Amino acid sequence: CADALDSGELADACPGGAAEPFWHYGSERVPPGGHGMCAGLDGLNDACSSYGGDEARTCEYMRSLRLPATALVQHERYVPLELPPCSWPVAHVRMLVMLREPAERAQSAYTFGLQKCICTFSFPWCKMYTSFRFSQRRAVLCDGKQPKHSFSTAVSVLRTHAGKDFPAATADTMLILGRYAASIVKEVYAPYFGGYRRDEASPWLASASLARATLAHCFTWVGIAEEMPLSLALLKAELPQFFGNLNTEHVRAQWASTSTKQDASDIGNHSHPYLRTQLLSNDYAIYDAERARLFRRAAKQGIAVVAASQSAPLRV
Repeated sequence: CADALDSGELADACPGGAAEPFWHYGSERVPPGGHGMCAGLDGLNDACSSYGGDEARTCEYMRSLRLPATALVQHERYVPLELPPCSWPVAHVRMLVMLREPAERAQSAYTFGLQKCICTFSFPWCKMYTSFRFSQRRAVLCDGKQPKHSFSTAVSVLRTHAGKDFPAATADTMLILGRYAASIVKEVYAPYFGGYRRDEASPWLASASLARATLAHCFTWVGIAEEMPLSLALLKAELPQFFGNLNTEHVRAQWASTSTKQDASDIGNHSHPYLRTQLLSNDYAIYDAERARLFRRAAKQGIAVVAASQSAPLRV
């Protein structure tokens, strides 16, 4: 409800603002040039992260904030504040996160990357796709300013070429599509919340169990986008000092599935079983566990549970 304090447009989202006044720093330390940036044909770019990914500088920034405050920081992996480089054993930080159904998130990223970047160059960093070496790929991926191939087709290519690398230099339409899809359709929750390595020289690994422990013990609130009404009701109940006045019926608080916005031929393809069982299996394990925990938290608060999502059978 911080924005509602200084924005007439959102004033009705939190009538009266937050019960406890606080300083709102927003995303001032997230690079403006990285807006909309995600994994693309050549992977991640450090410009996505606060301070270029320098965790120590991010921790210094958070320590300098006038409290109580809200701020958005962005990093490729979860930063444990109690460990180096932060070494902040009693951090006065409360973290919030909203999870999306994994394949829904992947389908959204697939379409966003094409519509807003590769096919239209909507952001400054997308200029890389105007170069000659990308022109052939762009012709394969785009029909004017729109994606040429559905998400379902892209997933089918990944399944057909399972376990194979997609070459950077190729004229084959399906291999070009597969290379782009492989850069987008990959796990996000497991490496972010459950990333670890044995020492500085070792490669990063990911654990779904570690991710679940991180979400359960290091985050104050975890919501599920597909269960938006229930998630927001819990936000009000669990953090009343900040969100007690939240109007959950406000237009900004509503949620619409990405898959229902696509062409009719692609609706529902985000739930392709190959994604759940193969490509995004760890992310689904995390998502399913947090969705079940959401329902348990709601029951504890005395909130009626009405499942909106049919992502998976609920085991409370």
